[in-house]
Amino acid sequence: MSTEPSDKIRRTLAELHAELAHVDQLDVDVKELLARAAAEIEGKLQAGAASATAPAGTEASGQASLEERLADAARHFEVSHPTLAGMIETLSNALSQLGI
Repeated sequence: MSTEPSDKIRRTLAELHAELAHVDQLDVDVKELLARAAAEIEGKLQAGAASATAPAGTEASGQASLEERLADAARHFEVSHPTLAGMIETLSNALSQLGI
C-alpha cells in the first residue's frame, strides 16, 4: 500500500523547515509567508476529513490564497534556492491532489 498523501506533505514540510534553517539570508516577509502557509497546511491536515466535507465554497477563497502564497514563495526561491522552490512546488502539488 502506498504512503498517504498527507504523510508525504508532512515529510515535505519537515524537509522544508530543515532546509530553511540552513538558508543564511532569508527575507523576513518570505519567512512569515512560509510560516503562515505551513501553519495553515498543518491545520488543514489535522482537520482531515472535516475540511474535505465542508460545504462548497467555504474553502475556495482560503485554498486560492494558500496556492497563491505557495506559488509566490516558489517563484521567490527559483533562482537563489532551487531546492526550496522544488519543495514548495511538491507541497503545492500534493495539497492539490488532496483537494486542499
